[in-house]
Amino acid sequence: MPEPIPDRSRAQRDLDRLVFFSDAVVAIAITLLVIGLHVPNLPPDATDADLRAALLAMVPQFFSVILSFAVIALWWTTHHRFFASVARLDGRLIVLNLFFLSAIAFLPFPTSLLGQGALPTAVALYAATNAAIGYAIAGMREYADRAGLLAPDIPRDAFRLRTRRSLVAPTVFAASILVAPINPVVAGWSWNLIWILTLVIRHYRGPSAPY
Repeated sequence: MPEPIPDRSRAQRDLDRLVFFSDAVVAIAITLLVIGLHVPNLPPDATDADLRAALLAMVPQFFSVILSFAVIALWWTTHHRFFASVARLDGRLIVLNLFFLSAIAFLPFPTSLLGQGALPTAVALYAATNAAIGYAIAGMREYADRAGLLAPDIPRDAFRLRTRRSLVAPTVFAASILVAPINPVVAGWSWNLIWILTLVIRHYRGPSAPY
């Protein structure tokens, strides 16, 4: 039997609680990125040149943190836009969202590994985590559409087009996992295909809907 539809006020409260909880998890994950950075351990007689050398050695860590901050921000934006289109929740959508949040919460760990250098396992784990996040969002979108959880004023054709486009990022990350054992640097650079493919799609198919 289908689940009973709750009254609007209760449905909105449930949706607000889920969104607030999700925002908190994302904020904590971003904070953990910075916490992973540590002040260089210099001797008492260290010179300014020693400090510059230590900071220069940390450039890969700085890069990985900046990269992950941008990636998490984009995942959060996608998540935010999607839930602005949702009218009510059910148990399966909540579980899918928890899977999304678990991958977001895990992302600081592969970020720290990536900051140690472009090693094949580090690159593959980072890509796999982001692929899981992206496919989780696509899965939530597909399920909410099929289960009738979207707001009635959301045009279904435009929403489904955006869902298909949302597969670009996780698919690029997933494909890079296969490249990482061969050449981890190339695998990392292949993530730029996300922006390139997105721009190409926007050029030929127009901008996607804002949800």
